[in-house]
Amino acid sequence: MKTIAWNDAGSFVLQDKDIITIPEKKNYSPVFLVSIGGEVARPGTYSIIRDSTTAQEILATAGGPTSLADMDRAVILRNYKVEQGQQNRNSGQ
Repeated sequence: MKTIAWNDAGSFVLQDKDIITIPEKKNYSPVFLVSIGGEVARPGTYSIIRDSTTAQEILATAGGPTSLADMDRAVILRNYKVEQGQQNRNSGQ
């Protein structure tokens, strides 16, 4: 791990698989994050408002589904368990 001063960030050349982490200041509310991947325009990690932000809002923030997206097979994983869609499809098997 390499720690750099923010003032030096402009000259710090990134490499494949680098991860940039910027912690919150002390005495501030925590930031809640979700990740969206697959066939969306801008896959990535986005901040959310706890108990408020919806999946549809994050999908829109991520630029929406691509033309290759199969939204009928989309799932949401929470704590690594399927929370939406999969239960209903598998209940008849």
